[in-house]
Amino acid sequence: MQCINTLSTVGMKSSLMPITRAFSVTAFMRKEKVLIPKRYLGQPTPFTHQHLLKMDEITPGISRGQYSARRRDLMAAIGRSIYGSAKNHVAIILGAGKKYMTDEIPYPYRQNTDFLYLCGFQEPDSALILESIPGRELPDHKATLFVPQRDSDRELWDGPRSGPEGAMQFIGVDEAFTTDCFPEKLHRYLAKENTSSGTMFSGLFMKVYTRTSPQT
Repeated sequence: MQCINTLSTVGMKSSLMPITRAFSVTAFMRKEKVLIPKRYLGQPTPFTHQHLLKMDEITPGISRGQYSARRRDLMAAIGRSIYGSAKNHVAIILGAGKKYMTDEIPYPYRQNTDFLYLCGFQEPDSALILESIPGRELPDHKATLFVPQRDSDRELWDGPRSGPEGAMQFIGVDEAFTTDCFPEKLHRYLAKENTSSGTMFSGLFMKVYTRTSPQT
């Protein structure tokens, strides 16, 4: 399957439009033009739910900037941890999968708490990778989302999907790919040249904030 990188597609005018709100926002926000995908995504957006979200919010009451600050705080904590002296750092946070009662009847979905805290993305079977940037110190990092590919048949039954381009634009990460690309990217991180003198984290909030010495 082909990996989809949204860097070259996210700026297409056909899928985006500048919108503004004339109520419940500050004077500054009324003057700003925020690009929001001109369609339904896999969760409420200021374009589809103006009564629920302000222009800069990903989830009610939490802005895009706040989610970005949370990711920076996590990478800063990694830098202060016992692993901080390592050359490379990769943090992998997996979203929750969908669970079924029977056949095609799913349980009400609940996103993984850590994943939701760091990016606010609410679609199942997604992943977030935070990686250090060569030549730059933490908390500077690159954030990449892996999200379900758009599928008109499944969306007819399950509801809209954001797709990489919608997720990247709405969440504000650096890159976005379909989940089909995740194994390939993970293999690259596991390659010798990327893991030598480096650390890879999973189950981050337990390991980064509570561990004070390496396990023996």
